Amino acid sequence: MSTIIQTHNLTKKFGTATAVEGLSLTVERGEIYAFLGLNGAGKTTTIRMLLGMIRPTSGSVTLFGHDLATKPDIWNDVGYMVETPHAYPDLSVWENLEIIARLRGIFSKNVVNEVMERLHLTEYRDKQAKHLSLGNAQRLGLAKALMHKPKLLLLDEPINGLDPAGILEVREMLQEMSDSGTTIFLSSHILSEMAKLATRIGIIHGGRLLKQVFTRDLSGLLERELLLRTHDNHAALCLLQEHGFQAVLNGGNFLHSTDSAALARPEEIASLCVAANLPPQHLSVVEEDLEHYFLRTIHHT
Repeated sequence: MSTIIQTHNLTKKFGTATAVEGLSLTVERGEIYAFLGLNGAGKTTTIRMLLGMIRPTSGSVTLFGHDLATKPDIWNDVGYMVETPHAYPDLSVWENLEIIARLRGIFSKNVVNEVMERLHLTEYRDKQAKHLSLGNAQRLGLAKALMHKPKLLLLDEPINGLDPAGILEVREMLQEMSDSGTTIFLSSHILSEMAKLATRIGIIHGGRLLKQVFTRDLSGLLERELLLRTHDNHAALCLLQEHGFQAVLNGGNFLHSTDSAALARPEEIASLCVAANLPPQHLSVVEEDLEHYFLRTIHHT
């Protein structure tokens, strides 16, 4: 596996404000790396530095093992969409894509037609960009980023404005590209989608990279909790404690337990309650999602 993106102590300051501080990360070929953070955390600034749009205050960026300044033809292998997708407002979808194709040195009209079909833009071929819905404007931006079949794709909020069907289509498309060897680095605030799509997740907060985790390892980091409700929760609490299970009554209508033994044996707890004439009215084991894990990570740092 080869390294496609590498940063070392990447830092960007705007006057006295530090937008990104000491960012060091690597992204390998074929990875889908999700860069997660609140608004203002430094996501877009980082992507702009990766693209050479702004210069870092200090630190370094290499793409495909090369410094950005020493390998100008590197951009032939890079596709990107940063923040709001831009287009020529008075030109049609086809005309916008034709211009990008020519700028990319692509002179086959088949390429434009293929990318429109792939992003479901064919029916809007002759529509002016200024009259596109937010979702279709997003599709147009993605089409421009994908047209030249890049080896590296940098996307800032790529599913913003898409309906559920569009989000699924883009997810499947990016997964296919990753499977074919394209490396994808993207930011998004739709964390549930990132959990489904990404192979690795990086959490940035206040300009600093707090944590990186492979998605396959995420389930071992998520907190789990057993919830139990009976007609007498105080009696149920005593019952569980008598049998060695730890639980608490935090007010409300439920007993709460993060005890590993209780989480592993909910059926035994149900049987104990039934035998003690405390049949469960509710018994479940709930696991936090990526959104809660993200919030817990940034709030405990």
